[in-house]
Amino acid sequence: MKMMQSCDTFVVLPPLTKRGVVFGKNSDRPQGEVQEVVYFPATEAAGPETECTYIKVDSVEKTKAVILSKPNWMWGAEMGANECGVAIGNEAIWTNDNEGDSDPIVKRLLGMDLVRLGLERSSNADNALEVITKLLEKYGQGGPCSNTDQGFVYHNSYLIADPSCAWVLETCGKHWAAEKVTSGYRNISNILTITTKIDRKSDGLEEYVISKGLWDGKEEFNFSQVFSGEKKPGDARFDAGRRLLDRYSACKTFSESDMFKVLRNKESGICRGCEDAFPTAGSQVSTLSAAVPSIHWFTATPDPSRSVFKPFIFTKNAVISKHTICPDKNNMKTEDKNNIPKVRIAVIGKSNVGKSALTVRYLTRRYIGEYRSNTDLLYKQTLTVNNTSLEVEIVDVCSCDLEAFPEEAIHWADAAIVVYDITCRHSFEQATEMLKKVLQLRTQIPRVLLGNKADLEHLRRVEETEGRTVGIQNNCSFYEVSVAENSQAIYQAFDAILNECRQSTQKSRKFSVSKMIGTLIGNVNPKPQPETKQGGTLTVCHKSDLYKSRVIRRRQNFTATASL
Repeated sequence: MKMMQSCDTFVVLPPLTKRGVVFGKNSDRPQGEVQEVVYFPATEAAGPETECTYIKVDSVEKTKAVILSKPNWMWGAEMGANECGVAIGNEAIWTNDNEGDSDPIVKRLLGMDLVRLGLERSSNADNALEVITKLLEKYGQGGPCSNTDQGFVYHNSYLIADPSCAWVLETCGKHWAAEKVTSGYRNISNILTITTKIDRKSDGLEEYVISKGLWDGKEEFNFSQVFSGEKKPGDARFDAGRRLLDRYSACKTFSESDMFKVLRNKESGICRGCEDAFPTAGSQVSTLSAAVPSIHWFTATPDPSRSVFKPFIFTKNAVISKHTICPDKNNMKTEDKNNIPKVRIAVIGKSNVGKSALTVRYLTRRYIGEYRSNTDLLYKQTLTVNNTSLEVEIVDVCSCDLEAFPEEAIHWADAAIVVYDITCRHSFEQATEMLKKVLQLRTQIPRVLLGNKADLEHLRRVEETEGRTVGIQNNCSFYEVSVAENSQAIYQAFDAILNECRQSTQKSRKFSVSKMIGTLIGNVNPKPQPETKQGGTLTVCHKSDLYKSRVIRRRQNFTATASL
């Protein structure tokens, strides 16, 4: 499970406000993800079930009109409001209970699904809290929260507000605690913040944590203390957010303009620019009032410090600009993919040398430092190299050694990238032998040798000249890179090998994609791999979805097919 710093949500209530309750949230999301602002009118149920991002839930007879700021690929929303003056935002949190019903990898309801369901089905904050917690207890939460990184999973916290009060709801699996706020200010970030002031909680919460050995039952029950993991990625922003709220509400005239300032604050890390790995993709501010219509402000663009907040009020025939909605991909004119050259690359090397981080860095420009070496991944993306579109498929072989060399992957590929760790002598020796094996199997295949972790110079065990010598001996390019520090050599290496492949793409291959993956994971009768049609997104397929006959539960037991 990977921790990333993202998102902050705030609320300020009377007597500190100029009028009503002021709600605000920044949604920080993976770089390149599109966040749209959409409006859905009140509706009657079209069927017995509502299809969310990964699962279906029971429908209700009628839903409220809602305006949502949401990643375009998912059903749920990061934040939004409904016609009754309810506003909700959620945050990623990481806890120390991640097994069974609490395992966030299993596809259930996303926290963003629960935000939308809470808005569509509630008339006030109390009602929204009840809706979300009942659905949480019935269906649970979990599943990838990104369409470009299947390892980005988490539990959720929520800030729910209406014109009279606010609720902070924090969860772990199907378990939860809630704190009611009736005055002053409150904020949430990527940490658990509910301690001993618990106004509502899931049934059997204390008994559960005692059974898990998380609490001895003797001291006062502290939700945050019991469920918090060792790492707390949102501590600094949470504290900075409280200081900003305290400063701007001191005169007791806090307004939407003050909330704009909070959300635009870059020094605290609350506002993140487009160059950040997790930029602020969208922002919302709502002034909730029972006396006059509530007004909701959305940027519908990244980086609030450079964006204009645009107002919205629920009316009988409300409409929003079509420019805040991601176009329907089915109606967009796109290149004929049948005419785009396809290039396949196999990335191999000893485990823990950084193959996954390298691949993800090249494809998404993001760095994720922790990966589980459990399974092979297939990424699929259309790239432009030297003004030419290429359909690129990269197989990331999770772990290989000379005794179990991935011959199928080499036969399948148009090019090979062999990776070693400059701080591990054995990985270099393995990489040297792997290059020789590659040449034995495919004498003309383009190949690159990469020495990773060049940022760890003080731990170096392989000299750069040694790597360069092996490259010359095996007639291949050599680069030393640092995935952690985003070396430009990463992009030079991949682009060079793609250019070489583009000029001499092979007409025949020994293995289809589905056969190759089936062989790699040991499935003798693989089903055909589903076609990825999304065109600008990455689709993640769990291995059990592709191969029903082989169900092996692991920490990250999946095969990913990506199209960014």
